[in-house]
Amino acid sequence: MPAVKEPINLMQNDNKRPDGTTLLPLARGKPIAWDVTVPDTYAESHIGNTATKPGAAAQKTAQKKIDKYSKLASTRISYPFAIETAGTWHEIAIELTQKRLAGVSPLSQKTTGRQHSFSNAFPWLCKEEMWFLSTTPC
Repeated sequence: MPAVKEPINLMQNDNKRPDGTTLLPLARGKPIAWDVTVPDTYAESHIGNTATKPGAAAQKTAQKKIDKYSKLASTRISYPFAIETAGTWHEIAIELTQKRLAGVSPLSQKTTGRQHSFSNAFPWLCKEEMWFLSTTPC
C-alpha cells in the first residue's frame, strides 16, 4: 500500500497534519488518512471518565481527531487510531487493524516465512508506534 508519512499537502491552519495518508483510493473511492494518538488512561484529564468507563480516553481523543480532520472529508476518509496507555483500543483502531492484517498477502508470508505482523501491515508507522502496538493486546 503506497503511503506518505506526515503529508504536507494535508496541513491544517494550525500547522498540524495527519500522521499519514495512502496515495491510492482504498475506502469508498477515497484515500485513507490516519492519525495515531495514545492518550494517558490515568491522566488527570481522563481518570474521572476512565475509572467508570474503559476506553473513555480513547473515545474522547478519537472524537477530537475526527472533528479536527473533518475538513478532509471531501478528499479523504480520516481514521483516528487511538489506543490508551493502559491498552484499551478505540473501536476504529481495532477495525482498521483487523482489516489491514486480513489484507496482508498469505503468498508473501510463504515466500518470506513471516507471520502477520504490525510491521508488514503498517509499514508507515514509526518505530515507537510499532513497538507500542506490538506489545499491546488487541
